Amino acid sequence: MSHFEVVSRQRFYEGWAKLDELEIRTANHPSQKRIVVESGDAVGVLLHDRKAETLLFVRQLRIPLERHGEANLMEIVAGKVDEGESAADAALREVEEEVGHRLESLKLLYEMYGSPGILSEKLSIYYGQISTETCISDGGGDDSEDLEFVELAETEAFRQLDAGEIRDAKTIIALQWLRSRLD
Repeated sequence: MSHFEVVSRQRFYEGWAKLDELEIRTANHPSQKRIVVESGDAVGVLLHDRKAETLLFVRQLRIPLERHGEANLMEIVAGKVDEGESAADAALREVEEEVGHRLESLKLLYEMYGSPGILSEKLSIYYGQISTETCISDGGGDDSEDLEFVELAETEAFRQLDAGEIRDAKTIIALQWLRSRLD
């Protein structure tokens, strides 16, 4: 385990995310610079209607993927954890805001770091069961979001997963978890 010391931190950008350059010192290197993107923590929720054997996803604009030609990505419901909010509370809030379902409970599947070489974000992935009874509004997200709902049969979601058509990491992980439970 490497011991390190932060010698300096310089903020280059502060907005929706923050971009910092850290100078660190380790036993083997007296000075190294590292870029860190601080965007807070996030949640994702796989929504499953067990009775109908369907899954509910959202398709939304993800600008960083425009260079790959995939800016409209299908994924599980996701969002940021607000300051002072637990990850579970953020997950319940995001489900209600984005797709209009009020969940009574969630199952935590994983906590993970998506790209720890540059991102400080911890992502908590949950599973939630939905039905016609849990739907309380039209959803649609906040003013900055342009969401499209995508409801897929379990079999179609797994077909798309196997065909490489689902390319969002948190969605792949959540679907692999679900498939392992249904087999």
